[in-house]
Parts: sequence; C-alpha cells; structure tokens
Amino acid sequence: VDRDFCRWLEHQGLHVLVFDASAPSAGASEEQIGLIGEVHVPLLQLLSSRTARVQGNYPLHRPGTQSPVGYIEIAIGWQDDPTSVVAGAGDASILRADRGALTEEQFQVLWQRVIRRLHVLKL
Repeated sequence: VDRDFCRWLEHQGLHVLVFDASAPSAGASEEQIGLIGEVHVPLLQLLSSRTARVQGNYPLHRPGTQSPVGYIEIAIGWQDDPTSVVAGAGDASILRADRGALTEEQFQVLWQRVIRRLHVLKL
C-alpha cells in the first residue's frame, strides 16, 4: 500500500458504474450507452487493519435523480493469499475460470462506455 493508494482511499474510494450489456456501445447520453446507475463506495476503513472489509448493499443512482434506480451488493477486503482466488487447478485466474469473463471485444465496448461516462462527468 503506497501513498497514492491511501490518498485515493481517503478522497475518492471506488466509483462503480453499472451498464446494461444489451445496450449498443454507441451514443453520448447515459441512456444511449446503457448506463444503469453508479455509486461511490468509501473504502477508508480498509486502512484500519489487514482483516478489514467494506461490504453492503449500495444504491445506484442516475445523474439528476434522488431515488435509487437499483442496488448493488459489494464486498471488498484484503487478499493475502493469491492462491485462494484461483478457481480450479493450475494457473487459471479467476477471470478465466469465471463463465462471465469478458472477451477482448466486450472489454473494449465496456471501456468506451466508461470513457464516455467519465467525459460527461468531466473527470
């Protein structure tokens, strides 16, 4: 854990964007890129100990809306033993073992949506 990571935890935390995978990748508005909602998850308590966890049911919001459009369950903690995230035998990573893994094309589409959303937020 370095100084930049600590500063990120203290000031920003994790910004989660949830997209509709069936929406087209083109477009400039939130609706056109399939943005369902977003949430900032504060992670400062992770610095309290190596066993600290942040978990909960966080409301997803759309820009300009007061009421949540949905909820996302998040659990974040420190991982000391990298072998515990390996699914199956050998050197297969959790992403390769997960049936929901993204192809390169899906990753590029998703990344373009994130870039468009961050551009709207002027980040």
